[in-house]
Amino acid sequence: MTRYRTRIPTGTVLLAVLLLFLGFTLLPAIAGSFNIDETHSFDLTDVREINVSASSTSVHVIAAPAGSGVRFHLYGDAPKRVWLEYRQQGDALTVVEMREPALSFHPEHMSLDVYLPRDYASTLTVDTASGALTLDALTLQTLQLYTSSGEIAAKPLTVDTLTVNSTSGGIVAEALTARTLHVEATSGSIDIQSLTAREATVTATSADVRLRYAAFDGDALHIRNTSGGIRLALPADAGFTFDICRTSSDIRSDFAEIKATDSQPDTLHGQVNSGAGTVCIDCTSGDIDIGKV
Repeated sequence: MTRYRTRIPTGTVLLAVLLLFLGFTLLPAIAGSFNIDETHSFDLTDVREINVSASSTSVHVIAAPAGSGVRFHLYGDAPKRVWLEYRQQGDALTVVEMREPALSFHPEHMSLDVYLPRDYASTLTVDTASGALTLDALTLQTLQLYTSSGEIAAKPLTVDTLTVNSTSGGIVAEALTARTLHVEATSGSIDIQSLTAREATVTATSADVRLRYAAFDGDALHIRNTSGGIRLALPADAGFTFDICRTSSDIRSDFAEIKATDSQPDTLHGQVNSGAGTVCIDCTSGDIDIGKV
C-alpha cells in the first residue's frame, strides 16, 4: 500500500497563522456594541480618600444624601468590554476603569456617575482623559481634577485645597471658595466666577483666563499666561500691591493706580488701596484686562 504525504509550503502555514491572528484581532473592531450597566456601593466609615480614574468616559460627581455610602454607576454602550475595578488600602478607595485591549472602529458612549454623600468632606481625586467631568456643589478638604481633552464644569465648590490640571479642555466653575488653588491649562480656557481664594496660582499656555473675585482681602494671586488673554475682576475696595510683567501685551484697567503706571513698557509696580494683598501677573502675547466688580 502506497501512502502519499502532502507537503504544505512554509509560507502557506505562516499566512494561515497570520490570517487567524488578524481574525481574532479585528473581530472586536467589526463586532457590535456591548451594553454596559454596573453599579457598586461602598461604606465610607473608614474611607478618607477616594480616587477615580477613567479614560474616554464622562464622569459626573453627583451630590447624594448625607449618611449614605458612595455609589458608582458605569453605563452606556461600547465596542469593547468596559468595567470597573475597586481596591481599598487603608483609608483610600481607588476605582479604575478597565478596558478590553481590542482594536475597534465603532464609537462609544460611556458615563460614570459617582454619587458622593454631602457629608463626605475628605479627599477626592478624579483623573480622566477625553471624557467630560462635571461636579455638583461639594464641600471637601482636598479636590484634585486631572483631564486631557475633556471639559470640566463645576457647581459651587468649597474646598480647602483645589488642584486642576487640563490639556486642551475648558474649565468652568460657577463659584469657588478655597484656601489654596492651583490651576494649569493648555490650549483651553479657564473661567472661574465668584472666586474667594487665600492663595491662587494659575498657569496657562494658549488659554484664555477669566477670574472674577467675590472678595479679595489680603489674598495672593499669581497668574502666568503665554499666548492667551487675562481678564481679572476684583472688588472695587480690594487692597493689593501689583507686579505685572508683560511682553507683546496691552493692558486695560479700571483701577487708577494701575492706569497711572501704564507708561512703563514691560513692568508695572504699585499699590491699590491698602495694599494688603498681592497680584502678580506675567503675560506674553496676550492682553490683560483688570476690572472692578
